[in-house]
Amino acid sequence: MRIRSNGQSKPSQLLRLFQRGVTASRGTTQVDVISGEDCYSFVCNNLQTLRRATTLLIKEPGTIRWLREQAKPGRVFLDIGANVGIYSIFAGHHIGDEGHVFSVEPHLRNAVALMDNAMANHLEARISVLAMALSREESVIDFHYREWGTGSSHSQLQTGDPITQAQAPVAVELKAATSIDRLIERKSIRKPDFIKIDVDGIELAILEGASGLLRGHERPSSVQVECEPSNYKEIEGFMSDHGYRLIERHATMAGAKRIARGAVIEELPHNVIFEPTSPS
Repeated sequence: MRIRSNGQSKPSQLLRLFQRGVTASRGTTQVDVISGEDCYSFVCNNLQTLRRATTLLIKEPGTIRWLREQAKPGRVFLDIGANVGIYSIFAGHHIGDEGHVFSVEPHLRNAVALMDNAMANHLEARISVLAMALSREESVIDFHYREWGTGSSHSQLQTGDPITQAQAPVAVELKAATSIDRLIERKSIRKPDFIKIDVDGIELAILEGASGLLRGHERPSSVQVECEPSNYKEIEGFMSDHGYRLIERHATMAGAKRIARGAVIEELPHNVIFEPTSPS
């Protein structure tokens, strides 16, 4: 069955009940998010994926605004921590046939769902899925699944960085990891024009594995990184050392509610946009 959504509301009680029935029968729901003349389709098999689809345009409004600015025809997008591909699909509709999206998602169920979503939108030629992990160097190390269900987040590659896990993993996979610089050196991916990194804690390790790209010719014109209260200063320092300046901070929908109650954005998980201090 297909459901139409404006991408700006959480699932209603009716949708929740409907989704429970679909899950019980091991079926799926296709959600078509309509925004003007655009239609973004998502294959949902549980409430988590349904929620991601139906809140596409409001969960991270700053990310959507950034993607509208960056995802122009012919451009290359590197989406790291793509989950089920919500933002990969959004960008894929706007980059044209000459552009490309490289979607990195180590969680196996999420990677399969991402591929399903690419096919549902007929974007197989524009989106390449990398079901692997990124870090500062090549390695084969444990990947801890916080949740096994599709659409879940906070699963983590165990890089040795100080990461606080809220709970023990439900499963552990020995995962191959590499760096952005190595992928580009091997010509496995094209040099990205813009990058999003949202990996729940090891963003700095991934940025360190992109030092060559960030300092080189044809470096990305924009990089959005999810920052935590524990690491945003290190990330900002690293990007400054590599010739990037902070352009904007923006909060998620949940974060904006906390800020309205008096919280400070630096005290919350939030996204930071960086751009080169001078043309490459």
